[in-house]
Amino acid sequence: MSTPEDPMAALLAAAGITQGEPAEPDPLAAALAAAGLADATPGAVVAPEPRFEVVETEEEERPDLGRWPAGAASGVGSLPGTDPREAAQLVAAECVVLAETKDHLDWELIGELSKALEGEQQELVREAYERIEDEEDEHLYHTQGWCRELWLESLGLPAELPPMEEKRDVSTAAEAHRAKEQRQPRH
Repeated sequence: MSTPEDPMAALLAAAGITQGEPAEPDPLAAALAAAGLADATPGAVVAPEPRFEVVETEEEERPDLGRWPAGAASGVGSLPGTDPREAAQLVAAECVVLAETKDHLDWELIGELSKALEGEQQELVREAYERIEDEEDEHLYHTQGWCRELWLESLGLPAELPPMEEKRDVSTAAEAHRAKEQRQPRH
């Protein structure tokens, strides 16, 4: 127990930290922190995350990295083909799809959370959700398209790179479905 003469108690009090029963966790603060919006305030402008673009370059001569042994596997599953670069590209594409799928789910949950809140908290969460939701949808559908086409190519099937989802800049599930149906893979 601290006494008023306790220097640590004085420092904590000066910082606005009181000793005693811990405060109940704030679910809104936890959700915002998990979404990377811990410092968000209503009406504040948040700069968008930088976008990455695929730039096609001329084929350059690459050193031979050898081949995977028969039956090789990764943490994601069996490695396709025998080219390590192709395998790494597919594993990376799958990792991105998994991450974007999780991001998409997180934003859906934040949308549901906004419905359960009231007042300023609801306004803050709903505003953040609505501002980012379309971007999360777009990220998911574009990465799924890239992963699908890279897999088709690795299996020796006709693929369309960049995928139709990228060319059409889809941002909804319906648009992604139409883009997938309108693929024009190279043979």
